[in-house]
Parts: sequence; C-alpha cells; structure tokens
Amino acid sequence: MTTDSIKSSEGTFKATLIFKNSTEVFQANRVRMHEIISDSGSKDLAIKGFQDTINKTTKTKEINSIQFFLDIKINQGLLELSRPLTLPQICINSAGYYKLEDSPDDDDDEVDTAYAFPCIRGKIDYANSPAHDHASATFNFTVEAPNGETFDIKGGFDVYNLEALVDVRTL
Repeated sequence: MTTDSIKSSEGTFKATLIFKNSTEVFQANRVRMHEIISDSGSKDLAIKGFQDTINKTTKTKEINSIQFFLDIKINQGLLELSRPLTLPQICINSAGYYKLEDSPDDDDDEVDTAYAFPCIRGKIDYANSPAHDHASATFNFTVEAPNGETFDIKGGFDVYNLEALVDVRTL
C-alpha cells in the first residue's frame, strides 16, 4: 500500500474547559474522523481531537483528547449527548474528555496513565455531509472528573477527510 492511498483527517477542533476557578484552552493539533463498526455491529462515526502537550509540573508527555461517537445516519441536528462506554463498547451520541500522561518515574516516553472524564449531560449541534467526509459542530457538555467534580467543555470542530473504517470489536 502506498502512502498516497492513506487519508488522514484534517480540520480544526477547539474548546474551552471551564473549571470552578479557572479555564483552559483546548486546541487540537491532530484530528481523526472515521467510521466505526460498534460492538453491536452497527456503523457509526467517531470524531476525535488530540492536543499533545508537555505537563508543566513533571515535564513529561501529555495527550488531551475530546471524543464523540455519533449516529452516522443523522446528517444534521441538535443532539443530546450521553455518557460514553468503554471500548470496545460504544454508546452512540456520546462524548468524553480524556487525559493520557507519561510517568516521570520511568525513562521512556510512553503514556502510562489514562484518565476518563465522561459526559454526564450536554448537546451538540452537528452537521455531517452525505458522504460522511466532512463534519462540523458546536458543542457544550459537562463531564465528571475521577474525583467526582464536574466541569464544562464548550467548543466546536470542522473536520474533513474520512479515515479508514475501524472495527472496534477487534480492539
């Protein structure tokens, strides 16, 4: 297979994380949009933004990610967002925020710890092209941190170039 036949997603994906006493800007430097075959066998759409950073305290690699799993049959509309499930299970029209960190206690540059911040309520105003190769949205949802605290995420994305199909049943 040549690299000419491999498509990767492009576009913009930005958000603001609104905590009790502060805010953080999320600006993805990588985006993914791909069709998925879920654990139930249905075909849906995954849209993900990734922000690669360096932890200011530990000086180690950190990846922040906002991810959506959306019903591919819906081309546009205002959708209620729900709590995501753990792969390979998929909850359609769900969202989550994820933080992946590298431990400062080892010599590798591998991500060692993952934290999930699942959506507990929210909405996405979403549009998807009929060919599923261009999606845009604005979103607003609340997530729950592992310690039980909540914070809001507001933002939008405009993503194009559909990547290869992913069968999550094989993950």
